[in-house]
Amino acid sequence: MKYPFVFYVKNLPGKKHGKVNGPIIRILKTRKWDKPLLKHELVHVKQFFRTLGIHGILYNISKKYRYKCELEAYRKQLDCYQNDAVIHNREILFAGFIVENYKLHKTYAEVYDDLVWRPDK
Repeated sequence: MKYPFVFYVKNLPGKKHGKVNGPIIRILKTRKWDKPLLKHELVHVKQFFRTLGIHGILYNISKKYRYKCELEAYRKQLDCYQNDAVIHNREILFAGFIVENYKLHKTYAEVYDDLVWRPDK
């Protein structure tokens, strides 16, 4: 499946592997193989359209909204993995990413609990 607004780039700001600006996805060339990452970034594009284009503003001014968006995107990324051991390791890794990189003032335990909790279970 091809996505017309996905660009593979040499560099992104910070330690990011992927970044979305509106409907445009940029992923590091070194992560071109990473389909779960692409699924994560596609969630942010859907959030952009779902909010009629004000996703970026909401994301930057509301920590609660940013947290909700990242949980949704990381959960979609987790859905790409089949092996329970891999899923558990990724849950640990992604919870750490959220705590360290998104300035949300959440503890690791809070993020992990929210990440692994699924409303459909």
